[in-house]
Amino acid sequence: MRAISKEVHLNESLATIFIFALLGASIDLHVITSNLTKGIVIALSVILLARPIATLPILKWWNLREYLFIALNDREA
Repeated sequence: MRAISKEVHLNESLATIFIFALLGASIDLHVITSNLTKGIVIALSVILLARPIATLPILKWWNLREYLFIALNDREA
């Protein structure tokens, strides 16, 4: 049973590498560079605005320093 599990894991890993290589070869770099600034702005707004707003309900249990740590921490615990 353990050998089958290792074989399945190997096949999944190889399939993932193949899919990313195949998709990476078909991406037009002009599309990525033209949308790079918009993507960075959206990512920063999610990190600095949306996450702290989403954690506002827990503010009453924590002080400001602890709240900011929770709101801006990127751990998915």
